Amino acid sequence: MRILFTGGGTLGPVTPLLALYEYLCDHSSLGEVKAAWIGTRHGPEWSLISQYRIIQIRIFAGKIRRYISIHNLIDPFFLFFGFFQALYHILRFRPTVVVNAGSFVGVGVVWAAWFVGIPVVALQLDIRPSLANILTLLHSKKICASCPEAAKKFPKNRTVITGIPVRKSVSATATRICQPGELQRLRAQHGIYDTLPVVLMSGGGTGAEFLNARARELAQDGKDSFHIMHITGKGKEITVAENKMYHQFSFVDDFASIAACADIVVTRAGMGTISELVVLGKPMILIPIPDSHQVDNALFCEKKGAAVYLSQTIATTEHLREVIEKVLRNKDRKAEFVHNMRTLFPSNAAARMAEIL
Repeated sequence: MRILFTGGGTLGPVTPLLALYEYLCDHSSLGEVKAAWIGTRHGPEWSLISQYRIIQIRIFAGKIRRYISIHNLIDPFFLFFGFFQALYHILRFRPTVVVNAGSFVGVGVVWAAWFVGIPVVALQLDIRPSLANILTLLHSKKICASCPEAAKKFPKNRTVITGIPVRKSVSATATRICQPGELQRLRAQHGIYDTLPVVLMSGGGTGAEFLNARARELAQDGKDSFHIMHITGKGKEITVAENKMYHQFSFVDDFASIAACADIVVTRAGMGTISELVVLGKPMILIPIPDSHQVDNALFCEKKGAAVYLSQTIATTEHLREVIEKVLRNKDRKAEFVHNMRTLFPSNAAARMAEIL
C-alpha cells in the first residue's frame, strides 16, 4: 500500500495520522506500507514525522479564514500554488489513497488527488466541521468522524464513526504508569521527587501565549501547593524566577511521558490532545481558543462530564488556581472525570480506519 498523509501547521491533525501509520505498519494485510507526508513548509509537524520512515514533502499552504483578515487576500495564491505542488508530488509518488485530517495544508492536496482520481479519506476530529473538510467534502470518498457529534454535519452514506487513533507510545505510557512505583519513577526523571500534586499546562505544539502567561503568574504567586510542568511551545520560552516547583519545556517529542506525570492537565481543546489525555486518564481543564472550533470541543467534553470548560475571558490567574485546587481536592470528581472520558470516543479507531483504507 502506498499512502499519502497530509496535515500540519499544528500538531492536532498530525498525531492521529501517525498513530494510523503505526497501526498499518504493524497490521497491514496489503503488504509493505510506503508512506509520504505533505505538510507545511515550516510547521511543527516535522519534528514528529521525522521519527518515522515517511517521505517528507513541504508545500505552500494558504489558510482560508472565517473572519476578516488581510491574509485572505494573499493566501488564495498560496493555495493555488500549493495545489500544483501537490499535483506534481502525487503524480510522482502515485499513492493508493490519500488521508487528510482537516488541516488547511490538505485542501490543495485533496483537490489534486481528486483531479487525478486518487481516493481520499478524511478524518474529522472536531465537533464543528473544519473549514478544510468542508472545502474538500465533495472530494472525499469517506469521512471518519471522531464521535457521533462530529458526524452530524456530514452525509450519512459516506461517514463512519471511528474514533481517534492514538500513538503506541501513549498507550504504552498509560500501561506503564499503572504499575507500582512507575509514576514516581517517571516524575523523578523530570526532577519531581515529592508527593505534591502535579499540574501540566500546555498550549500544544505551537504554544499558547495566554496559557504561558497564566503559567508564569502561577509560578510566581508564592503559593507552592502543586508542581507546574509547563510546555511553552518552541521559541516561546519564558523567564521565571527560580522556583523548584516550576518545570519548563519548550517542546517535547514524547508528550505522553510529560502528561503521565500530571494529576490534572490545563490545555487548549484540540481533539488530538484530548484523545491522548483520555488514554492516559488525565482530568482536564480546557481553555479553548476563543470563538473557535475548540469551544465546541470543550463544551462537548464538559457536557459529557469529562472535563472542566473554562472560558479564556474569565480565566484569571486567581480563578484558574481556584479551579485547579478544587479539582485536585475532590477525588470523587477526578475519578468521575476519568470514568466519563472513556465514553467520549469509540475504541480501536486505528483498526476501524485501516479497514476503510
